[in-house]
Amino acid sequence: MPSASEVEQVRRALQRLSQAAQSDWRQILASLGSDDQALVSKALAESWTGIIEYYGDMASTLAADLVEEQLDKWGMQARTDMVPGVDPKRATARLGWANSQPDKLGNMLVLLDELVKQPYRSTLQDSAIKSGAGWARVPTGAETCEFCILLASRGAVYSSKRVTIYGFSGKRYHGDCDCTPALVRGPEDYPRGYNPDDLYDRYDAATSAAGRNDVKDILAQMRRDAQASG
Repeated sequence: MPSASEVEQVRRALQRLSQAAQSDWRQILASLGSDDQALVSKALAESWTGIIEYYGDMASTLAADLVEEQLDKWGMQARTDMVPGVDPKRATARLGWANSQPDKLGNMLVLLDELVKQPYRSTLQDSAIKSGAGWARVPTGAETCEFCILLASRGAVYSSKRVTIYGFSGKRYHGDCDCTPALVRGPEDYPRGYNPDDLYDRYDAATSAAGRNDVKDILAQMRRDAQASG
């Protein structure tokens, strides 16, 4: 099973890729001095997708290597499904959104973090299910938001059979998110320190307090509970 230190190593590796991409992007923004806005916009879009593809491909390769190594230890046949480092149309559209916000650079950097890390997450998750294993969403880092706690509380539910039964994939992430998907076959493979039952208790208590089974209301209640206990 993946150890807590191995999960942490992955988190740090993804963080390094994100930071390198953000550094490249800052340099590109600083180097563009043309008054031709059409030229600047075109250059930005090309550089944006190029950075995401470069670092996203490394993230995807990292996941594929990990899947093959771990499944080989378990005596399972790895069927890796490598996700491309970038979806140019989607990435460009999201750049356009960030560029329309008051804090342009801040939103761009948050998006870079999400888009550079996503190929790792998608490659590991899709490969796990295709190979007949599963995965769990493991919170890492200093803080975890309530949305991620909700998804992490599902434990080893993310397998092909259970995703079909429960109707959700748990594959949504956000920028500046340190959640790390880990290969598991069941609870016996949970990394040390990851206890989805404790996380589910927080979700369940918030559901009862909210008085209705609406995700937005439950998340709002979880935030209130966290503030009250903090």
